[in-house]
Amino acid sequence: MNKTPFFIASLVLSFAFLTNIVFAQKPETVRCDVTRDLWISSVPGEEDGNNGKSPRLKLKGYQEFSLLDFDLSAVKNRRIHKATLHVKISGQERLYRVGVSSLGSEWIEGAGSSYAKNSGASSFRLQTTPGSPWTTQPGYSDVTRVMFGQGGTLWSHADATPPDSEGWQTIDVDTKVVAARLAGLSYGFVVFDDTGTEIRRDADDPEKVVFRPFPNRFFYSRDQNAASAPYLTLETQPQTPEPAPQSIRNIKSDTENLAPGQAVLTWEIPALDDCDTLGFIVRLNGEELPRFAIPVPDFAAINSPQTLTMPLRDLSQNPGENVSVQIIPVNREGIRGQSGTLSFSLSKTPKPLTIPEISKQKFRDHPNTPSPTLAGLDVSVIDELDKTTADGSLIPPRPDDYFAQNHLWQIDDDGIYEIRLDSLRNEFVAFQIRLTGKKNGVRPGLTWKTLGNDAPKTEFYRFEYVDSPKGKIADPMIPLGNTAIDVEGHETIYCEIFVPKNAEPGLHEATLRIADDSDTLDIPLCLTVGNAELPDRLGFLPEMNCYSLPQNERDYYRLAQVHRTYVNRVPYSHGGVVAKGCAPHWNAETRTFDWTDWDRRFGPCFDGSVFADLPRGAIPVEAFYLPLHENFPADIFKHYSSKNEGNDWAGEVLPPVYAEEFKAGCRAAAEHMKTKYPTGTCFHFFLNNKSDYKRNGWSRAGSMWLLDEPAAYRDFDALRYFGLLFREANETVKAPIHFRCDISRPQWQRESLDGLMGVNVVGGDTFRRFNRLINDRKDRFDEIVYVYGTTCKPEEGAVQPVAWCLDAWTLGADGLVPWQTVGSEESWTKSDELALFYPGREGTPPVVASHRLKAYRRGQQDVEYLILFQEKSGAPRWQIAETVRQTIPLAPRRRITYSEDAGTEIYSDLTPTDLWQLRTRLR
Repeated sequence: MNKTPFFIASLVLSFAFLTNIVFAQKPETVRCDVTRDLWISSVPGEEDGNNGKSPRLKLKGYQEFSLLDFDLSAVKNRRIHKATLHVKISGQERLYRVGVSSLGSEWIEGAGSSYAKNSGASSFRLQTTPGSPWTTQPGYSDVTRVMFGQGGTLWSHADATPPDSEGWQTIDVDTKVVAARLAGLSYGFVVFDDTGTEIRRDADDPEKVVFRPFPNRFFYSRDQNAASAPYLTLETQPQTPEPAPQSIRNIKSDTENLAPGQAVLTWEIPALDDCDTLGFIVRLNGEELPRFAIPVPDFAAINSPQTLTMPLRDLSQNPGENVSVQIIPVNREGIRGQSGTLSFSLSKTPKPLTIPEISKQKFRDHPNTPSPTLAGLDVSVIDELDKTTADGSLIPPRPDDYFAQNHLWQIDDDGIYEIRLDSLRNEFVAFQIRLTGKKNGVRPGLTWKTLGNDAPKTEFYRFEYVDSPKGKIADPMIPLGNTAIDVEGHETIYCEIFVPKNAEPGLHEATLRIADDSDTLDIPLCLTVGNAELPDRLGFLPEMNCYSLPQNERDYYRLAQVHRTYVNRVPYSHGGVVAKGCAPHWNAETRTFDWTDWDRRFGPCFDGSVFADLPRGAIPVEAFYLPLHENFPADIFKHYSSKNEGNDWAGEVLPPVYAEEFKAGCRAAAEHMKTKYPTGTCFHFFLNNKSDYKRNGWSRAGSMWLLDEPAAYRDFDALRYFGLLFREANETVKAPIHFRCDISRPQWQRESLDGLMGVNVVGGDTFRRFNRLINDRKDRFDEIVYVYGTTCKPEEGAVQPVAWCLDAWTLGADGLVPWQTVGSEESWTKSDELALFYPGREGTPPVVASHRLKAYRRGQQDVEYLILFQEKSGAPRWQIAETVRQTIPLAPRRRITYSEDAGTEIYSDLTPTDLWQLRTRLR
């Protein structure tokens, strides 16, 4: 029998069957049209505006961006393999790198235009105008809480294709972002310009730089016409639905130290390559929690099991209430897995925290008791924080009877004036002696009755006066030593007492003697020393930031250490040049440092030996900037290779040879710090430079990005690039070096610095508005948080540094950074808020403290009181903070004098007496 025809027929059938299978599985591209779109703005004055009916949508860095949604019904129950956003640009500006995010809250398109406030519609500030916020958290809220990594959202970014002949551009979108909308885990999409400001070199003159700050990039909306409207194309294929995601496991709750009515949930999921979990639905007592409250898996860690953490807060349940939670995993197709459940109790209302009350001062009525005098010179005592003027008035103003009696200056039972002070051990306390009249050669002295060699150390200071809009103001403080002062009208002497660690608790008596060549006045002084002791190592960190120091730099470090602060100098310029002697010698060929000179210069600050004779002893300087930056040790000018399109990303324009040299320098520095200075000083790898300085020429700035106070996402990405290089260099060494960043816009940070940034320095107003976001990141990634700003002007008093310390700590910060602290010769005559340290001149010490520097010490010590109180009471920090903020007014007015001003917090409702009362209650 001839089998050939049968074989051929079988072969044809088999081919046809296989062809059908192939065609059945061939991917299908589906177009999904836009169903709603909205352009919103974060620019002040436009934040409440709605542009839902605008014929165009806008992208302009972080200032303006757009929300979109699409009809995805055609791809239901399909796995998306590729997603592409199509937009038709309007105008001359093209799109470069574009971010697309899911959205964690519902939104209303609205019918507004030209930033109109459209009732019931969404804006940057509000989910619905006029009153519904984007989230349920208390305080400030805006749409950034529910996009680009916040509020359980997913995002990606990609370079847009060049515009075609009709102006269409396409952007690849991570399929997970689209799948989240398809699975009911998102409410739409956010489209964002990640490039921001464009910086290009002139083709004819490479030194000349063209800046294009946040160009206005437009594309057509659905309100223009259907032919120009944005749309998605999704590459999918029909298939058997994927299995349901594996169930979660090991759900736990924790309520320790939480505010009333809260809990923290954790649960585990298998590795993502096994479980295909895209997100979760969480129900509390059967009611679904909002999407923005629910975390998503970390898709950068797909090969390992994960633990998810979810704070439960802002709930309607009562403190201590027993609740039941149900957690349901969801995959990319919206298929739900088996839920996990847990019943538990929310945190209870803690026992009320009581700061011990002090008896309300009742000043003794001795109308016949005259004020002490020294041969016609009237004498009184005022608080160390009272700021005096040349005409004798005080800042803040005080009642008329303040000089007769006050919290420090009182009349005893026998009708005799005395000074009453309180302190802990290892603390500085102070007061001021106010002299009114006319007398030459006045000398103060303080004698302790019984303490002998263990007596507190006393130093007297006279004030110099600086010119200000409010007249001449006392601020520079010159140690009196053995010299005398002449009084012509009004003078103030500052008396500073250091209570040593070995001081016996209890009452100690002394005599303050004010004398001239012919007369003496003795005033009793009573000091009550408490049982506790302030630590030598600072529990709160006032950092005196600066950008240069005179040759006698050690005098500045020592003066700061005496004042329980520390100096930290940025050692390089915006041009990428390290100050002479501030970096070890780098050998580019061997990629090694010679640390000899650098160690000789700075080593005594790191082992503490330069401070050994000071009150806190040989405590190393708390933090120190290393010279590592974008132009040291690797030469960024040599290696930078730009496309010159204004869309340069650090990881793409800096070649591997640059990265390797930079890492070699970081690794060498890490090894040296680990070996030579393993404990004490926290070294900072800090990138301070800004691309703005290239406006004056390409070589005038080392950085193409805003590394200090980043604005566009491209700037954050550059910080991430350097942070990853540093982490790779240090991960095996584990030296005491932290990657430090100054972040003035944390809401635009996304996950760029998660796990990389060890020290987060953030502006004061931003710290208030985004306090939860910053503190959540701090707790999650073990960051040290500082608040930066500007110290008050001399004519604004000396309360601000103390109040700022207390304010920052009660809001969760670990320290403060006045951004500039070293004055100049001109600061001696003209009020200068930046002059906390006055450079020495003839007849003064090498460097002179300001009154405001001493106020920072008082503020640091007051925060140490809070920390000691926390240890003693066992109360959580949030409860102590809440109690303090209810006790004294810590709601400042913020002054900004120009757009990039760090800002000054002004606490006009606080007086020195308020702060004394809080301190006394805590003692």
